[in-house]
Amino acid sequence: MKLTKISFKNYKVLSDHEFLFDNGLRFIARPNEFGKSTIIEGILDVFSLSPQILVQKTTKGQGIPPVIKLNFLIEDHEYELKLSGLEKRPYFRGTDGIDLESPDSIKKFLEKKGYKHFRQVLEGLLVLRERDLSVAGNRGLREVFDKVLKSASIEGLERRIRDDFILQKCGLRQNPFGRMKQEVQEKLKNINQELLRLEREKEEFEKNKKRLEVVKEKLEKLKANQKKLSHQKEQLGYLQAYLEIEYLENKLQKLKEEEKTLTAKIKKIEAEKETIKKELEALGEKERKLISQLAQKNFINREIRLLKDKLKQLHQEFTKQQEYQKLKEILGPLANQNPEKLQDYLNEWRTFLKMASLSRGKIEILNAGNTILINGKEVSSRNIEFQGKVNLKYQDLELNIYPQVKLADLSKKITHLEKEFLTPENLLQTIQKLRKLKQLETSLEEELNLPPLKNKIEETQKEIENLKENQKKVVQQEKLAKEIRNQIKTLEQKRRNLEEKYLALKEELSAKKTEIKNLETKIKDYPRDFEEGLSLKTIKAYQGHSLKNISNLLNQVAQNLERTEAEIIKLDKEKDLYEDRVARKPDLARYEELLDEKKILERQLLRFKRLEAVLRTSADILARLKERINQAYLEKFENKVAEIFKEITEGRYISVRFNFPSLFFDREAFKRDWVAINQEGKAFPIDSLSDGTKVQLLLAARLALVELFFEHKAFFLLDEPLAYFDENRAKRTLNILNSLADSGWQIIIMSARPFET
Repeated sequence: MKLTKISFKNYKVLSDHEFLFDNGLRFIARPNEFGKSTIIEGILDVFSLSPQILVQKTTKGQGIPPVIKLNFLIEDHEYELKLSGLEKRPYFRGTDGIDLESPDSIKKFLEKKGYKHFRQVLEGLLVLRERDLSVAGNRGLREVFDKVLKSASIEGLERRIRDDFILQKCGLRQNPFGRMKQEVQEKLKNINQELLRLEREKEEFEKNKKRLEVVKEKLEKLKANQKKLSHQKEQLGYLQAYLEIEYLENKLQKLKEEEKTLTAKIKKIEAEKETIKKELEALGEKERKLISQLAQKNFINREIRLLKDKLKQLHQEFTKQQEYQKLKEILGPLANQNPEKLQDYLNEWRTFLKMASLSRGKIEILNAGNTILINGKEVSSRNIEFQGKVNLKYQDLELNIYPQVKLADLSKKITHLEKEFLTPENLLQTIQKLRKLKQLETSLEEELNLPPLKNKIEETQKEIENLKENQKKVVQQEKLAKEIRNQIKTLEQKRRNLEEKYLALKEELSAKKTEIKNLETKIKDYPRDFEEGLSLKTIKAYQGHSLKNISNLLNQVAQNLERTEAEIIKLDKEKDLYEDRVARKPDLARYEELLDEKKILERQLLRFKRLEAVLRTSADILARLKERINQAYLEKFENKVAEIFKEITEGRYISVRFNFPSLFFDREAFKRDWVAINQEGKAFPIDSLSDGTKVQLLLAARLALVELFFEHKAFFLLDEPLAYFDENRAKRTLNILNSLADSGWQIIIMSARPFET
């Protein structure tokens, strides 16, 4: 058996990979890119013939279980073994026409081809891991052989030797009870398994048949619904086109009405603009006239200011004249007095008063028959004190009494003042009025009569009033001009607003015309195929629905149709799957044949039981012969190990001896009772051998065990077998592997370490 190709889908890190294998020794030197143990694990999983173990090894992130296909050669034919996590059984095909789906039938086929216990031999002998060739602590040799012998089922080997070889070698063909009974039991077991398989296939066939009917019924309903939805979608599409044309025509009519409205608005605005233009021209003319009239305003204001100044002067003149006349009237004859002279009199009078206030005198009345008046008042006291001057009257006697002579002189000078002015204050006021009068005389150019001056004032006031009247008229005209200016501004603003509105309407009208033109073109070019396809029934059914409602309904129908078509596709695939399964009808004729064979075999087995007593004697004979036959096969196995061991050690060791008298040894017996003999005839226990020699013996034992089970050569799978070897030892081991390849074995090495072969 030689491997040629293996392909992976969604298997661990190998999501989509394919690997080819050549004859002889083959290195796969890039295993770290995909996991160096994954290929070997995949090969072991394929030969397990159990699809269920693949499911838990699905590539991360993938929803589909793994699929592995392994191609290999046996003799001149190529075979493909496929294992899929989606299927319950493996599939085995060959160029010789073989087509198997049962794990047992595949195992029997391999056994028939000379590869007995293939799965156990593959796992135990044909696959070598990193430390399987190393012997650190004797681990490799002990544990590997223990695993090999356990996996290879020595009990099964014993049965094979006993049934397939011993009875025939001893010439007991005339009564092969053990083999025949076992064959009958095996056949009966196989028939029961085959019957069970056929019953399951029959049951599965019926289930698939019912499921197919259900799927067909669903598919028929969905297709009817699809046809209905397709027709509804088609009619709704036609109706949508019909309503869209109707909508476009209504929109076109509305746009034309809006165009007319805009045209009317533009004409109205043009008329308003013309009216405003005329109003502005009229107001401008009025404004120009008023501006020419308002030019007199400054002249009137200037005249009013001049007249007011003149009036003010007249008033001042009048006031002065009036005050002058009044002062003259008040002063009377004193108006001609010199105020400075009167000031001298006033000073003397004040001097007198001051001296009088400082000069005191006393009058003692000694005797008076009548009343005495002092300063005009009757006195009762005899002692009278006075200050400055005192007047005393007694009967016809009147006296002025002074405490000093100077006071008497001064008193004479001021006597006429006292009579005329009474007090210094009055004299002071008279002096002030005289001075004011003199000032007025100086300021007045001439003395005028008041009435003519008053007439001048009145005339000036009348002139001012007349000018103010004119000024009021000018102000009114100014207000009017301002109002006209405001009206002009308002009209100009209105004209600007109208102009903006006019331009906007013109632009809108242009856009409307473009839109109308585009819409007319769209209506003209709109496909009219709906006119023949749209049915009157559809129009009546959806009467009153808007274009938006029809569009929404069309979308819903399209979505339902899409979902229905997707379900149809899904059900079509499911239908094809069930039709394919139903097409593989269970072999009912074979089922009946197996039932008949089962009855025959059960009768044969019953007959064998009846012969058990007779054959018990034969069994005793076999027991006595077992030791002899065992020794013969043990010698054959021993010779085969010695032959291979001698070949790969290049004659340094010529033989291997077993000190255990049975082919059915265990690990401890192997370790304790095997010895290697060198070319000089010296025997060495296994534990005393060098590491390299142990490896060579290990390979020899592996090959001998393989040849005990396999009639033909096969392949070895090595995963980093030289990881713990130095360069020289690795080269020697590679030479051994090369010699194995030259002898017909296929050697496949997974290694990240490059080697020259």
